[in-house]
Amino acid sequence: MEPSVGVAEYYANKTIFITGATGFMGKVLVEKLLRCCPGIKRIYLLMRSKKGLSITERLEDFLKSQVFSNLHENNPKCFEKLRLVPGDILVENLGISEEDREELRRECQIIFHCAACVRFDMKLKDAANLNIWGTLRVLELVEGMRNIEVYIQVSTAYCRCELPVLEERVYETEHNPQKLLQCVDWMDDELLTHLEPKLIAPQPNTYAYTKSLSEALVAQYEGRFPIAIVRPSIGYGAFKHCSLEVIQFWISDVDTTSRGSSGLAGVQGAGAGPVTAALKEPMPGWVDNLNGPTGLLVGAGKGVIRTMHLKESLKADVVPVDLVVNGCILVAYNTGRTRLGQVAVVNLTESGRNPLTWGAALDMWLVHLQEFPFSVCLWYPGGSPKSSRLLHELAVLFTHLLPAYLLDLLLLLLGKKTFMVRKQKRISYGLEVLQYYTTKEWHFKNDNFVALRKSLSQMDDDTFYTDIKMVNWSSYLRDYVRGAREYCCKEDPATLPRARRQQTQLYYLDLVTKLVFYLLCAYFLYYYTKVTLSLVF
Repeated sequence: MEPSVGVAEYYANKTIFITGATGFMGKVLVEKLLRCCPGIKRIYLLMRSKKGLSITERLEDFLKSQVFSNLHENNPKCFEKLRLVPGDILVENLGISEEDREELRRECQIIFHCAACVRFDMKLKDAANLNIWGTLRVLELVEGMRNIEVYIQVSTAYCRCELPVLEERVYETEHNPQKLLQCVDWMDDELLTHLEPKLIAPQPNTYAYTKSLSEALVAQYEGRFPIAIVRPSIGYGAFKHCSLEVIQFWISDVDTTSRGSSGLAGVQGAGAGPVTAALKEPMPGWVDNLNGPTGLLVGAGKGVIRTMHLKESLKADVVPVDLVVNGCILVAYNTGRTRLGQVAVVNLTESGRNPLTWGAALDMWLVHLQEFPFSVCLWYPGGSPKSSRLLHELAVLFTHLLPAYLLDLLLLLLGKKTFMVRKQKRISYGLEVLQYYTTKEWHFKNDNFVALRKSLSQMDDDTFYTDIKMVNWSSYLRDYVRGAREYCCKEDPATLPRARRQQTQLYYLDLVTKLVFYLLCAYFLYYYTKVTLSLVF
């Protein structure tokens, strides 16, 4: 039985407030709402102010993203519905003026809180300020909204890493979020650093710990207004924000030696973080940053990353960004119509419905990389994942650190500034952070996610698709590699023939280098054996 109100019809004449709109998922969310819910009245975007840029200029810069190209061509007037609200989740009262605050409280019905901490290794005080304080500031704003219909909290399926099975419910936490905020407020950095491992245990990092506490904080508002927590999978948890700064050296003319460094484990930024590239919308394979799995893909494709500690037989719970965004829109639609008194929780996960192992994903990726090689590479893409920690460490030594020392030596002899060893050490640190997630497997219940389709008309099901079974992983990974090359690394498709020739040259260079290395090893083994035997006899 089809619902009496369709998705687009429900969103008609609604006013929406979005935090983290400048992030990867935030852009896709804004684009999807404007394109598929044309009756929307207005979308407010919380955005930090920048020196030298007016509000109009910030909006123009935001809309230059390729994600909006379809709308620019077919419906440019829809952008008149966007309004920027100067503010920051790190500032008291979100840094919003009293005039804007009153307007939001008067006008808004739907809130998507996507902004959050975007790195694994952030200090506890900073992570708490972003994830917990930021959420509390948004909740305080929402509580004063007169016409609120639904509040959506974007969390992560990896908020409780100690649980082998994550159900679609809010879990009690050992620590009260408000009391934790009080602790980090008066404790100095040295004391917090000392207590951090004990405080966050059994969570592996401050990201997972503070995300679980932010969920507990949201649950305290149960009954005051309709609330739903959505938990996307990959990108929001297991591969959260791998900022491969060293890769920037190989994809642009920017001198990375003069830039601030944040390491593979991530940097602070807007938005709840990237999930994996788009399946279909706004265009197949679209991705606009080097964060998460994309950074690993590009890093390996350019020969910078040649080993990783992971177990190939484990399943990769991957959900493309457009399916995640469609899920968020549908959760808001369902929750806003039903107005349930309890907090709804939806795990936006694959959960074995269309399984993909890491080994299968790597095999397909290597095939498609031959079709879409990157133009500028450090070395021929190769290497392999290692299930053994020891073998991985040896591979890091021989394929990451030793080549880095050789390159720095060459730069030193040429009178250039060295940087490669420093960057490779940061990559090794990032891989160390990530291996917690690549050597374990979790199971997520997602019955609520699957049930989203049951209340939809056929047209809405086609428009706001969420069926993970529709994904052909080989085709998807092909588009992912092409998208990372074209949209993220800004490499023109016309450069493919030259890139393929360079790939062939690097292949033979890699082959010769390996042959020379093995011959040298054989020679030294022969020489050592000969000397040893001569001494014995």
